[in-house]
Amino acid sequence: MAAARTQVFGYSEKVRALIAVSLLVAAAAGPQKLRLRVGESVDLHIISTQTICDDPSIVKVEAVGDVIRLTGLRAGQTLCSLGMAGGPRTLYEITVMAAPPKRITGGPGGA
Repeated sequence: MAAARTQVFGYSEKVRALIAVSLLVAAAAGPQKLRLRVGESVDLHIISTQTICDDPSIVKVEAVGDVIRLTGLRAGQTLCSLGMAGGPRTLYEITVMAAPPKRITGGPGGA
């Protein structure tokens, strides 16, 4: 008589082990690094129902259509966790740099 295989949450032991290893590898890799300037936006093509940032005054996070848009608000650095509530998450280390100085064109004489 063959031993019954245990399934927890609908997954076999092998699948649960594969999921656990994948999560450990992702965690060991550390946060994904993003750099942007004040006023600049970047779109992430991920599904996220929950966003947590250490300092929301540095970066604005919003869902726009089927992307998550990050916009630099002020210079600084913060960690943001994006993902599904109670599910897998991705950690981002976001560095926002000051906007470049504006170039003055023209000047005396009109050139």
